[in-house]
Amino acid sequence: MSTSTPGDRPTTDAEVRFRHAMVHAVLRGVVHDLNNPLATVAMAAAALRSVDDDEQRHELLDIVEREVMRASRLAADASGRYAPSEASVQPTELTAVVERIRAWCRAQDLEVEVTAAMGDARVHADPELLPRAIFALIEDAHGTPGRGRPVVVEVHRRTDEVVITITDDGDPVPDRISQRPFLPFLGELPLGRGVGVDVAAARVHLSGHGAGLTLTPGLDAGNVVTVRLRAAADGATDAAAVQGDPATDAVSRSWRAVVVDDDASARQLLISVLGRAGWTVTAVADGAAAEAALEAGAADVVLLDLHVGDELGTDIAARLARRWPEAAGQVVYLTGDAAPGGQLDGRPVLGKPFELAALYALVEDVATGGRGATTTGQRAL
Repeated sequence: MSTSTPGDRPTTDAEVRFRHAMVHAVLRGVVHDLNNPLATVAMAAAALRSVDDDEQRHELLDIVEREVMRASRLAADASGRYAPSEASVQPTELTAVVERIRAWCRAQDLEVEVTAAMGDARVHADPELLPRAIFALIEDAHGTPGRGRPVVVEVHRRTDEVVITITDDGDPVPDRISQRPFLPFLGELPLGRGVGVDVAAARVHLSGHGAGLTLTPGLDAGNVVTVRLRAAADGATDAAAVQGDPATDAVSRSWRAVVVDDDASARQLLISVLGRAGWTVTAVADGAAAEAALEAGAADVVLLDLHVGDELGTDIAARLARRWPEAAGQVVYLTGDAAPGGQLDGRPVLGKPFELAALYALVEDVATGGRGATTTGQRAL
């Protein structure tokens, strides 16, 4: 991973160590705050194994639920504490972003070729952090082991989105990283391609503003990072506005949900709690299975995790909407990450863990043709 700063002198090893020490200090504080409710949950769960009295069992279950939600609030608060302010987000000219990136590449003497065919496209972003996030991904690609040719950066406008690809010809990224890239650290892996504080910060910034971000093998060799940014409105219809008929008598119908989540426990939980509320639930573990589920029959709500294996939920949602336009208004995202305003691409986001009342209110709102507004009490973990 490169340790340079855009348009500035190279960062010293001491400064890198100080940056990591700051990250470690923040993490220690978060872990300390979380340990108390987690310890209470562990003790209550252990006590449940030997309790026969129904009243005591319910008291312990109440404690578990209360402390889990407390841990969720602590994690959400910690996540939001350092999040960029929404006040800094504005329609940002891509031309200016590309020119800043070119200047930084020249200043750092990076072997990078940048081409752009985007017209006067704008995106909703922080004009300061967006170019830095893209540049961090370029630096990461530039440092790929085995790279022999310049990194190729292409920026294109495609209908209602801007697509940025960053391609290198270096060694393939190991499977363990490629399935969950752009994280600070992965176990005992040394810092390298797709791992580190800089790329993790880039991922958080981009995904926090609704951008899709993937790392995939190149067609012939190397690796490709793809960033998909929603273009600022220019009169196009918002896909989230495509809804079913609100006059439908929801009381007389059997609602159907498709759950897309690679976590087996999450799938089992949603099958159980929605099933008890009278829903017919089909739960699948990947995007291809989600398409097959919708092919087999219409759905009223699609509960879609934001990270499904090595796929992004936003990419799965886009594929579903292309085949079934009504699906654009049926998606509810599930996530362990905090989302600004509780929405992503105009769709509601339900944080894990969630309160059952919030889940029921949200899916009913979507199923009956509402906008799926975020329900009070949803917090991310």
